[in-house]
Amino acid sequence: MSEESIDLTQQHPLSPNPDIHKIIISSPVKFQSRYEGENLLIEEAIPCSLNADGRALNHVNQYTTGNVVSRYYYVCTFDFMPKRENTIIIPDFSQIGDFLCIALSIFYGKRFDNHGLIEGSGHFWVPRYEPISLNPCFFYPTENHIFRVDGTHTYSLSDCSPIIDFMLKSPPETSDPEGFYSLWNSFFTAGKFYWRSIQTIAQDIERAYLDLITCGEILSNYYEFPDSEKHGDDLLSLLSRLEDKGVLEKDINQIKGRLYQVKRKFILMLGLLVNNIFFDRTESKDADYRFAKEAPEGGYSFEQCMKAAYDLRSQYVHSGFSFGQWIEPLRGSADVLNEIQPSWGTPNIEDSRAKNTLRKIPSYTGLERVMRYALLRLLHTQGFYIHQRLGEVEQDIETQAQA
Repeated sequence: MSEESIDLTQQHPLSPNPDIHKIIISSPVKFQSRYEGENLLIEEAIPCSLNADGRALNHVNQYTTGNVVSRYYYVCTFDFMPKRENTIIIPDFSQIGDFLCIALSIFYGKRFDNHGLIEGSGHFWVPRYEPISLNPCFFYPTENHIFRVDGTHTYSLSDCSPIIDFMLKSPPETSDPEGFYSLWNSFFTAGKFYWRSIQTIAQDIERAYLDLITCGEILSNYYEFPDSEKHGDDLLSLLSRLEDKGVLEKDINQIKGRLYQVKRKFILMLGLLVNNIFFDRTESKDADYRFAKEAPEGGYSFEQCMKAAYDLRSQYVHSGFSFGQWIEPLRGSADVLNEIQPSWGTPNIEDSRAKNTLRKIPSYTGLERVMRYALLRLLHTQGFYIHQRLGEVEQDIETQAQA
């Protein structure tokens, strides 16, 4: 490419502005209004006359409020990227669409897809466009127009300011830049796996489930738990006996350093972020299929279910047994959206350990709700107010774990 062809000083008056970028995203949900920020605008894109499928779909959805082929498109226009210099490499800022989709998917609890740039860095771009097709997961909470119980009960893009403000905030604007960067990185790294999970339910529900576990594991690494919580009384007693036998302190610390206690940190993190409000409401239509903080008669507690979900990943890695049929929501005359496994029935597999685990694990829809709630509560408890349906921020959160 010659220097003349990329000389930004030779722009035609109708050429794209090199400092303004436009990305197209989509969702199965129709959002009203638009988001208006100083450096970001999000508003709906209307199908043109040549897009017969899109126009017909929009016409149908005026009367049905969404259906199994529901799909709406939105253009995100922004100018907060660094100014482009004369260079051979043309910056492609399509990844900004990923961050926007992660933030919006978590905030609304609905799927968003990034189709890439249509304009940016002084050029027109061809986005990734997929034909509208049947959505086999329409009954999942992330794919339809039913409001989530742990979110705002409006579909207005003007409501997403809290999550967008967090996304666009720069560390120097905060009192603790290093701490903010750690929080921002943890949120969007974990959020990436949550987002990928809700995008891949139809293609591979087992992978989607494991991505939710990874999301939680990343969130748990944000916290530094004290030894008394991370290791437990039995292990601390063992280490104390070793110390009494004359084992050097540096050797004790080396042992502790190798005891990652990943599963325990995973459960401790959920104990911090999943508060009582989470259990006061549910998306399951049957009381027998809802999470319970304490184990009901003949059932399992929330903690037991989440331990089993973590165990499932380890067992799957070692044995590779299929578990997809056990995590799909139950279906009948109406979708019950069970959060946990039904009490009736026993997994028909020979491995007794896997059988015991499968009886306790949450369904995909149950685990998705947990991880989304934990992501939102992470910001909510660290000084970034999201919305009142997450409850009041506990004043003693920092006494339980030091972020």
